[in-house]
Amino acid sequence: MSFALPQKTRSPGQIFLGGEPMVIHCNHYNRFLQMVVEGCQSIDGLGLQLEAAQEVVYRQLSGQFAALSLDTAQQRMHWAAEQYAYCGFGHLNIGNLPDNPPAEWIVREDHSHYANALLLNRGSRNFPGELFDLGYCAASLTASYDFPYQGDIALPNNALSAGGTQTLFHLRQAPEHREFFCGFTRQMHDAHALQPDIPPKSCAQHIDEQQILEEMSHLSIQGNPESGLIDAFGVQLTLHYADYYNLLSFRFEKALKHALQASPFLIRTLAAEYPVLEEYKDFGHLQGDFLARTLLTEAGHVCGFRTMGGIMMSALWKEKIMPMIRDQSDWIHGIVAVINSLGWGVWRVIELIPGQRLILRAWKPYESLGYLRAFGISDTPVDYLLAGVASALMNLIFHVNITNKPTLDDTLYEQAMHEGDHFWAKQSACVAQGHPYSEVIVERGILRDW
Repeated sequence: MSFALPQKTRSPGQIFLGGEPMVIHCNHYNRFLQMVVEGCQSIDGLGLQLEAAQEVVYRQLSGQFAALSLDTAQQRMHWAAEQYAYCGFGHLNIGNLPDNPPAEWIVREDHSHYANALLLNRGSRNFPGELFDLGYCAASLTASYDFPYQGDIALPNNALSAGGTQTLFHLRQAPEHREFFCGFTRQMHDAHALQPDIPPKSCAQHIDEQQILEEMSHLSIQGNPESGLIDAFGVQLTLHYADYYNLLSFRFEKALKHALQASPFLIRTLAAEYPVLEEYKDFGHLQGDFLARTLLTEAGHVCGFRTMGGIMMSALWKEKIMPMIRDQSDWIHGIVAVINSLGWGVWRVIELIPGQRLILRAWKPYESLGYLRAFGISDTPVDYLLAGVASALMNLIFHVNITNKPTLDDTLYEQAMHEGDHFWAKQSACVAQGHPYSEVIVERGILRDW
């Protein structure tokens, strides 16, 4: 059974699939964000991941199934499995489903993006990590039968993320529909009204952004038919749900703030729970929102270093973009043009002083738009990915000099992002706060001034 899945549709800076905003992200960002959410034992990180996955997947699939001529649950679940593979999440074996909702069901996963990503982390997990995968399966079965399902991972020691041979999702009927299984209606704000016309690129006109966007659009960024995985630029990519990231990040932020308010001494244990905080020589001031923002921005650092670094070391960069480049600053302009193909919004370099300062603005940044959809106007800036990637770019190009083709390993990451007089980003405007664009200022040592 095979279907003609809907093709991605695009508008400037945005990608849509089945009505959902999608973004391209790599295994390193996905694994690090999951580590951040799971790290604090005082919040329900597992539940946050499952709920975010179920919510956005159910919303997408229920809309698709209503518009398609898929008469049986078997056809619908096959559609869901093929879309899962198309997006790079892995390969699901759903079995032969009955016509009526079964009391329970097993879905087998033979390849998993998230399992592969989590196996890159140091140390071993004491519980399986395919939580997005489980949420996707539960939402798919719910949308297929219009009957609520929940589940867990059976035989956890044999799960792919534990180094096993396959992951088994044990799905069973839920006692009642959760709110998002009833067609959860997001709090909607007219985000487009906050988005004026996007200005044309004004810097480095010899970097042909339109040509770069066309080159990126010609790439086959979709799952391998056999494994459902996307290998590109030295990483594994996903065409992921923007609102999965948004709901997970912002709910984590709110949950961590609440946990710290309820237990003021929790901050003393977080260095052990979040080893990344060891890199911040004095993190006693990282209270509440600022602590969560630091962790979420660090996920952006990882993404910028690994994915953008991988692109700048790739054959595509060498063949299509290097011929446009005249000096080291052009690496910033070239990679920003690539970023504008990923669904992260439309980024513009407003000011670049080589080795000193970068000002970036983003129109339609996916984090701000997602915050507006789910929560309304924000009191604080929320574009953590924008800030993290912007500082990573300056560190890659002007701190450790990626133009010399270094090896993108953990040692270089520490040198780039945590050693010496490196770059930090501070957000100065945010669409989720009502500004027409989001803006970050990247300078050396800026964190010390916060």
